[in-house]
Amino acid sequence: MMRRILSSGSVVVACALAVPASAGLSGMSVQLNHVIDGSLLVPGGSFIPGPYTVVGAGIEWTTVADVWVLEDPNNPVYGGMATYDLDIGDDYVELTITADLLDLSAAGWAWEVFYQIPAAFNGLMMGFDTAIPAIDAAAISFSGAMPGGHVAAWDLWAVSNPALEAWVDSMSMSPTDVARVGVSSGNSLELNLQGIAWAYPAAGGVQSMTMRVDFTFVPAPGAFALLGLAGLATRRRRR
Repeated sequence: MMRRILSSGSVVVACALAVPASAGLSGMSVQLNHVIDGSLLVPGGSFIPGPYTVVGAGIEWTTVADVWVLEDPNNPVYGGMATYDLDIGDDYVELTITADLLDLSAAGWAWEVFYQIPAAFNGLMMGFDTAIPAIDAAAISFSGAMPGGHVAAWDLWAVSNPALEAWVDSMSMSPTDVARVGVSSGNSLELNLQGIAWAYPAAGGVQSMTMRVDFTFVPAPGAFALLGLAGLATRRRRR
């Protein structure tokens, strides 16, 4: 009778309901911040604190930022605005950028590219109140308007400021490089958007682009116990 109880499927199913199968971000408290650090285009950097919220369904943070033409960084030209919507799920982070750029043709300008400022770091720092579950793998993907690469590929400052262009070139990084995702101090999840660039209609207008990072977390300790129990039940059934 004892062997029959241990080897029944009902025992394994009951344990599966009692033990979480994997780690995730849902329900964790987090502060959302935007940081620019180490950029010649933003001397001294920038820190914009965001809200403190709990990871759940829907968008956790929306913010709006001005867009500037920086062909001459000392004389920026206002070009419109961009809305940033951040959605954090149990196993993903998704950022949607909707850029509404002005038609500057009357002033002699034509849009060619919309980009995130190149920097040692330009992006999101998501500070969780507890340690982030260990990440086994991360994959970056895009939807909507697709990035053309890093802004270095456009040589925007090659003629007007070769030294600046050389520095921008040194920052070149693929939009899907997994080095854009990192964990600092165990509880800060960082997403580096620096230099990602999208081609844009010459007359400006509205364009939306989404960057998503999907995570595979290392199973929580309880999940390993569950796997061991399932293996025990399998071995006993074979006797």
